[in-house]
Amino acid sequence: MRFSEEVYNIRSFQTIPNIAKDLMSRNYLLRKKAREELIEIGKPSLDVLVDLVKSKDETVRWEAMITIIQIGSEETLDILLKALEDEEFSIRWLAADGLANLGKYAIRPILQKLMDNPDSAYIRRGAHHVLRELKKKGVFKDNYALVETLANEFDHSNILLKTLKTINSTRIA
Repeated sequence: MRFSEEVYNIRSFQTIPNIAKDLMSRNYLLRKKAREELIEIGKPSLDVLVDLVKSKDETVRWEAMITIIQIGSEETLDILLKALEDEEFSIRWLAADGLANLGKYAIRPILQKLMDNPDSAYIRRGAHHVLRELKKKGVFKDNYALVETLANEFDHSNILLKTLKTINSTRIA
């Protein structure tokens, strides 16, 4: 077995689904170990994690989201955008953080999600969080004060117009 570990970087013969099952454990240390292994495996883990994000158990969804965020590839974009609609605040917050971590690659998709769902408080709050963080990092140029508009919980009248103007002015390489 030592030879296999060195040549193929294989530490065990567990499959991704078997490792992912440990994310459902009540034992925090077992969940943490599974999360670390799935992060190390990377993108091949995403298919299984997408299923876990749909779990009814908030802890399982949380563990899956943390893992997805730490894998941190552009392939996670759709998963994170969908998670902005989760019923649990902690999952939505993680999704917004994950999108902010993707940087410029998240700008157009979050703006489009906002255009498609301007009446969703969850999407408005998620977009606000993402765009505010990207603005702080200097990645998002807020020419139309969209972040400020999104911060206003009571006046949504200009969100569509400002979002459309922002989309039209945003150039992503």
